[in-house]
Amino acid sequence: VWFSSNLRGLGRFDPKTNQLEFEPHPEGIFANGVDVVGDSLFIMCRSRLYLSDISNRKGQHFKNDITSSILNELELFDLYVRKVGKLSDGRLILLHGGNPTVQEGFRRGKNYLTVIGFDYLERGNELIIGSENGLRVLDSNGLQYLTVNGEKITRSVYSLLEDSNGHLWAGTDN
Repeated sequence: VWFSSNLRGLGRFDPKTNQLEFEPHPEGIFANGVDVVGDSLFIMCRSRLYLSDISNRKGQHFKNDITSSILNELELFDLYVRKVGKLSDGRLILLHGGNPTVQEGFRRGKNYLTVIGFDYLERGNELIIGSENGLRVLDSNGLQYLTVNGEKITRSVYSLLEDSNGHLWAGTDN
């Protein structure tokens, strides 16, 4: 089980051995989040993103800073990643906090898609995005509000889930 532990860095708990270990960032930067995608381990540290492997052990996780390649491809100046996932087309999706250089709310690239938001669901050719500005849909026309019964959902949406019946569930603060 992987987790972020702010100043203590990247955490790993092995339920088989009941062992807990931490790897702090070499520069003392907080580890704000961690996501596992296949065998890849993405570690979020403020405005940096590291790519490691789940088979790596302590001392190896902060070696591959991929922030520059993302910033260059997407023509961004800064990046604060909240969540990382992999889309069906093979690109990585990076959900991040507000960014003044991303006025449209998203940027598409060859290897990455970045969207301002907290969570996402991929449904066919569109992405449902939960964000601080509400429930949005990203498709070939861009990013728009998702309407339900003719109404826009504009309150913050922090998490999304699609149940086995295809119903969309949204976690909000209201």
